[in-house]
Amino acid sequence: MKRHPILTGVVYRLMGGILLLFLSCSTENNAFDMQPGDIPITFSGTISGQLLTKVTATSFETNDRIGLFATLTPNSLDGKRYIDNLQLTCNSNGSSFTPARTVFYPEGGGTLDFVGYHPYQKEGLEAGSTTLSVSIQSDQSTPENFSASDFLTAKKQNVGSSENDVTLNFKHRFAKLKFTIIPGEGEDAVSILEDDPNIIVTNIYSQASYNLTDESITNPQEPTDILTYGSWSNSGEKLTGKEIIIIPQSLTQTDNSILMEWNGRVYTCLMPEQVMKTGTQCEISITATQQGGEFLTGIAGTVSDWTTVDGQTTDNNQENVAIHTAILSFRESDVYRIYHEGKALADVCKEYLISDELTSSAVVYYPISEETGRPDLTRGTVLRLMDTPDAICGGTIVWNTEANSFTYNQGSQTSINKFYVSEDGTISLTSGSNAVSCDVVSLTIRDTRDAQPSSYPIVKIGTQYWMKEDLRATCYKDGTPLKKLEKLGTEAAYFKPEGLEYYFYNGEAILAGELSPEGWSIPSDKDWEALKSYTGDNTSLLKAGTWLLETDNAGQEQEGDVAPVNNLTGFSVYPHGTWLSSKHNNNGRLNGYWALKEGSTEIADKMIFFTGGSNNFYLSDPIVNGKDYYKAASIRCILK
Repeated sequence: MKRHPILTGVVYRLMGGILLLFLSCSTENNAFDMQPGDIPITFSGTISGQLLTKVTATSFETNDRIGLFATLTPNSLDGKRYIDNLQLTCNSNGSSFTPARTVFYPEGGGTLDFVGYHPYQKEGLEAGSTTLSVSIQSDQSTPENFSASDFLTAKKQNVGSSENDVTLNFKHRFAKLKFTIIPGEGEDAVSILEDDPNIIVTNIYSQASYNLTDESITNPQEPTDILTYGSWSNSGEKLTGKEIIIIPQSLTQTDNSILMEWNGRVYTCLMPEQVMKTGTQCEISITATQQGGEFLTGIAGTVSDWTTVDGQTTDNNQENVAIHTAILSFRESDVYRIYHEGKALADVCKEYLISDELTSSAVVYYPISEETGRPDLTRGTVLRLMDTPDAICGGTIVWNTEANSFTYNQGSQTSINKFYVSEDGTISLTSGSNAVSCDVVSLTIRDTRDAQPSSYPIVKIGTQYWMKEDLRATCYKDGTPLKKLEKLGTEAAYFKPEGLEYYFYNGEAILAGELSPEGWSIPSDKDWEALKSYTGDNTSLLKAGTWLLETDNAGQEQEGDVAPVNNLTGFSVYPHGTWLSSKHNNNGRLNGYWALKEGSTEIADKMIFFTGGSNNFYLSDPIVNGKDYYKAASIRCILK
């Protein structure tokens, strides 16, 4: 499958099912709420009808911001949203957009219904609502304010996974008044143009509510005077070029008027009565004659269409009710996530349980808490125990997050071959009467910062969720590139051996910016201590691959036996070595990891090393001996 270069943004990758992604301010940093699929969604946009609300002739201008919602077909915006008010920024070509965070199609055949709007609002839609607060600028005399007053929306339904852009055809949802000045008797266009008349429209509602679902506009309020946008030009003995954007409303001679400042005087023009509807524009012609009175005559209005209509595409979904544990291979990740109609219901984890009462590789079910959006580790159900023949599966496991330990209330089955999930995430081991159709997907981290995006599997160890692989980022989370160097020093950098996918980072790089993916962090010394405590300071449970004894300062292999390796936890530390001075060092013999001080962005006093000659955690100073710069080592991230 083709991988796509994405500018910035870090997300999770889910394989094999449908998922729900929340990007609201309240959930954006919750890693479990952002679960994309495998194919990134890219966007382009057009505006139907006569544009004339932008400075350039393109559909959108560079840095124009659009808000985007998406739901899994046929869900509505007042329910759970797959994409919640994602900001898209228009690129320099005027038709493609860069999302604030990369988003992905759902796997497993799900389709999406998109709703976009412009200009972007940070607040977006409230939960359970489809109504957006909209407004126009009272001073539309500047290009920025005029463009910001043009409210547009786009809909595209039943969009299936594709590598093609989702083209959003935006339609004007407000209305426009355009003004023309026709010289009256005794006047000429050249003289009027020199005077540059100014026009204001009075008593126009400037705020309202817009329903993104049924496209209705309600609750108009805040009447105000509107300053027009544009410059007059002489067009065939008449002046054209002034206009305003208004919220659709009824215009009357009683409630509204047009004021024109011309040649040092203010004239009142009667407003032609019109019901201004969504997407319409009214051209108002003013016959201008200087006179003793304050009224101008000859006002007429015609309404013309401003929009066109877009098309649609469809795809299908698949449904599953009974979930069979044998089909869960855990090849992509040690964590699966279960969804119903995009709602996350549970995690199924392959993990290593360690306690005085039970030590075994296990498959465990954890419902997702609706309050936190994270797995409820106090309500686990053991589905399989691979290291015991006893009929004790099906019992409940309760984790103590402070102590990083558990208690297990034994069940009575040798294993759980299939199970059912209800809409609230409750598991049933024997009955599907209350079961809902589910999608089961592998949970991985999709890091799209670099030209070649990285996908990281996830492993649960005790109460902690870790990356199962070392970090391979070559730029910071905001997209700023990180220098690749060959010699250690005081400059922030990463180091990579030729031909190997090993990435080492010096301490200066850690201090200079955020390297961890969104929702994850470089572990603290306390995090590493919790891992050490849970495993009983036995790194054989964490190490994978073939290890050798480390070498001494003279490059000679030290004496002794290589410590055993079993990687029962799935943490998968491989002996990638480190970067020493200006070369790759101790490959196949050790691996070192960075740690931060608990509750701080400062580097901890010690860094963590795994070695071939010992099955104990080894701590080392982070500063190069006798130097004023940091060492270079690997990074393994943990869920915040």
